[in-house]
Amino acid sequence: MFKKFIRITHSIPLTFFFAIAIFAMLMFSACETDVNSTPRREEQPPPAFNPEEPATPWVDGNVTIDIFSFNDFHGTMDSSASASNPGAARFTAITKHLLSQSEHSMLLAAGDNYQGSAMSNYFEGEPVSLLMKELGVKYSAVGNHEWDWGPDLFEKFIDDGDIVFLAANIFLNGTDNQPDFCHPYVIANRAGRRIGIIGLTTTLTPNLVSAKAVEDYEFREPGSWLANMVSDLRTVQECHAVIALTHMGVSGSGSSVSGEAASLATMGFDGIISGHSHSTVSGTANGVPVIQASYNGRALGKLSLQFDGHNLVSVTPSTISGFTNSPILPDNVVDSGIATMVAGYEELIGPIMNEVIGVFGNAQSIGKNAWANKLVFDYIVRKANEPAWKAGPGWQDFVLIQNSGGWRSVEVGGPTDNVTVGFMWTLMPFDNEIYLFKLRGDYLINLLNRMPVTGSGSLGTPPVITNASGSGSNWTIITSGETIDPTKLYKVSMNDFMFTGGDNYGVEEQAVYSPGTLVLGVPLRDGMIDQMKYRTRWGETGLISQTVGTLTGGPLVHEYEIKAANTRYVEDTALIHLINDAMLYYTQDYNVTLSGTAPLSPTANALEGPLTRSNMSGIYFYDNTLGVVEMSGAQFKEWMEWAHYDYHRTNMKAGDLTIPYGGGGMGYNFDQFEGLSYQVDLSKNQGDRIINMMNPDSTPFNLGETYRVAINNHRMAQLDTIVMGTYTVIAQNVDSSLTVNSVTVQNSEGMQGVLADYIERVKEGEITNVFTPSWEFIIPASDEAWYPAYRAKAVELLNDGTITFSAGRAVTVTDIKPHMPPGSIDPPAEYFGDPQTPKTGPLSVDFEDPAWNSTGYTERTVMSGGFEWTVSGVVSTTDANDRFTGTQSIRLRGNSGDNCNVELMDYLTTGIETISFDYASYGTHSGGTIVLYYHIEGTASWVKAGKISAPAWSGAMLNESYNLNVTDSVRIKIVREGGLSNFTSVNIDNINVTVDG
Repeated sequence: MFKKFIRITHSIPLTFFFAIAIFAMLMFSACETDVNSTPRREEQPPPAFNPEEPATPWVDGNVTIDIFSFNDFHGTMDSSASASNPGAARFTAITKHLLSQSEHSMLLAAGDNYQGSAMSNYFEGEPVSLLMKELGVKYSAVGNHEWDWGPDLFEKFIDDGDIVFLAANIFLNGTDNQPDFCHPYVIANRAGRRIGIIGLTTTLTPNLVSAKAVEDYEFREPGSWLANMVSDLRTVQECHAVIALTHMGVSGSGSSVSGEAASLATMGFDGIISGHSHSTVSGTANGVPVIQASYNGRALGKLSLQFDGHNLVSVTPSTISGFTNSPILPDNVVDSGIATMVAGYEELIGPIMNEVIGVFGNAQSIGKNAWANKLVFDYIVRKANEPAWKAGPGWQDFVLIQNSGGWRSVEVGGPTDNVTVGFMWTLMPFDNEIYLFKLRGDYLINLLNRMPVTGSGSLGTPPVITNASGSGSNWTIITSGETIDPTKLYKVSMNDFMFTGGDNYGVEEQAVYSPGTLVLGVPLRDGMIDQMKYRTRWGETGLISQTVGTLTGGPLVHEYEIKAANTRYVEDTALIHLINDAMLYYTQDYNVTLSGTAPLSPTANALEGPLTRSNMSGIYFYDNTLGVVEMSGAQFKEWMEWAHYDYHRTNMKAGDLTIPYGGGGMGYNFDQFEGLSYQVDLSKNQGDRIINMMNPDSTPFNLGETYRVAINNHRMAQLDTIVMGTYTVIAQNVDSSLTVNSVTVQNSEGMQGVLADYIERVKEGEITNVFTPSWEFIIPASDEAWYPAYRAKAVELLNDGTITFSAGRAVTVTDIKPHMPPGSIDPPAEYFGDPQTPKTGPLSVDFEDPAWNSTGYTERTVMSGGFEWTVSGVVSTTDANDRFTGTQSIRLRGNSGDNCNVELMDYLTTGIETISFDYASYGTHSGGTIVLYYHIEGTASWVKAGKISAPAWSGAMLNESYNLNVTDSVRIKIVREGGLSNFTSVNIDNINVTVDG
């Protein structure tokens, strides 16, 4: 903590340090509760770790032991960062209450405990350590963010919190020895039962943290060594149960939990505690219970172990959510000791963190990541020529690359809301420093092509690129207009985390083409704070708060009947109609009759009451402009089909009880259209989903007619890849000087200005949320709507948190049947059909079928040749770097992060005799590892049939063939396994299966 104080002494009066000294004496003197008593490590060194707790008295008969857990707390001591975060005092009160209700319990942490808030970061996790000590947390998994301040901080975490880190798969490089700060397992004792707890951390850690922090350590993949450890605890150490405490991600629900932690289900564990993916999960993987409890203290996970004497009878997974508005305790109940502690830390850092340095301005309208990157970019441009930096002239033409996952999840305020130093600490909690260097053009082009522009921010996402546009070999420096030359050197800025290999984006070796790479010694956060102060000094205040009208009738987007579902993606809304109406109005002089737009943010909305110009960014998130194109009705339908492919990647099936949405598609591509009515049948294959297209006069929409369409500039730029054939651009940026019916309106705010003028002038300041829907989803029932009893139960279970949504997947009859009351009447069997009807072979797929055509790598369902396939991380393509026999193949992408696969969903009742397929690496890639699996109907797991290890071939495709000789009902999948490498893509073609007999 001392180094933190050194950094800020120049700006704090001496009297403040007296306050610190007084508060420290109060905090660390002997008090009634542990939370206010913090023995320093030199006064009370922790005892040596004992891998076995003292025995507890044996309790006869039926005994339940409850293992509670939380994960990804991220230092969220205060609830102010988000209304969804309970804060440490509320979290502690509820957790203590739940622990007190269980006779035999323990509380565990699943990693990423400390890093993420200004309070915790400033004091290097100390407040969180005191919190965990108060809660009695003895054991924690090692999260990837535990490394953010370097491995030396583990000693502080351990001493301050009296905690033991468990991580069986972290080793010192080149040895089988573990570092001193973590241990492989512990044997806990409750009610006389011995509970083995094995810790594990994600093997992706080296790609997620600073390379220097982990350079001395190996993160070993789970394997037979782990299964042996589980077996040893169970047999030799005589444990009654063995649990995995992991910082490994999972997703899904019910019996369909998947992910890195779920892969441990074959190792012999009785239950798995997960972290890392910020998910709320309670389900099973291969029959093994798995839990994860959201993040930021929003939930607890619970594994309830039921014993009958010595025998473990069952393990029941569950999660307890809703801590900010919980029926468990009244909302005003908090833990007074923790509340006092938090208030003390706030008093210490308040004068620093509460300093106002500016206003948000247009942060909402351009997106948090773009706003933050612009601050960094402007800071470097302003500072580069200063003698202290010695960067030299011309840095206004550089390319800035920043990993979007580096900007943390925070709520950006309105245009005139204040930005504080504390907000910047929360937005950018890392001490990443600014690097300036030069990179040869071919390396820069390769880097830019690997990392497309994105506005999202989550683990492992591509970074935001500033000051470059284009793709392929045609990237251009925006400020200079120069097309990047592969042989020239270009100026680039990255943070040190990325430069040295973080998130697998390292360019350290390539940057040797520019001797004298500059490590500026300036943390990004400090640069952003400095630039925000500079903006404020020159009077930049953002958008004005001028009132443009009033909304009546309620919000533009109402809450859907399923609370976890986003209304914008499952039904028509007043918000979409407002945007489309405005687009149609301002293009009427161009004889436009059709319009299309998307909900550009999952939170896009406006509430009932007064509307200001700044509210327009909450309705329309981006700085798009308005244009007009001319196209055929057939092309317009292709655009509609694309919108329902890109976001709704998964077909609905009989038995689905909710609309499957997301699954990798971007919600801002889910365009919805006006000027006609239509229905969407998600049970049909992508490309055939738009049906019953009707003109406003109730005549059928004419695919052969020519139409003029209102469109934003972003979507206009994509039309070449969305629609076949030629279309005509009639007008661009028509909103810069709006002229409608001889009335001219000057506008410099793009679509946000269009909406403001439409509400204020055209609608005379009065709009309502009442509208006539243009479209609807139809559901794939045989002859009636969703079966009412099942649909009602699905809504109930989703709303009370018993089951959860999984991206791209619908909640099905199978999910809710276990929860139906006894004696409930099933609908006729033919109502739902059988989504996996067994079929007979043989089968052959050459991927020439247009059903395989796609524009993205996300998970989707394909019906081809009468067989159903699910593909993940797969695209069909005819790219020049792809290998195929015929006109196209499928490419299993190597930088997916998860395994990529093509999986047959239909069981072949006649068994499989042989299977063969062609394969080759994409371009010059090494190809990764290809594994063939098969699954026998009614069994619990997949069987590995063959493996091709890291082929490094090129040229013509090779062929692989296997004699399976499986006579049972069986299906197969081909998987490209591997980590985050960007150069391991594989092409697969011509899968041929012969059947037994």
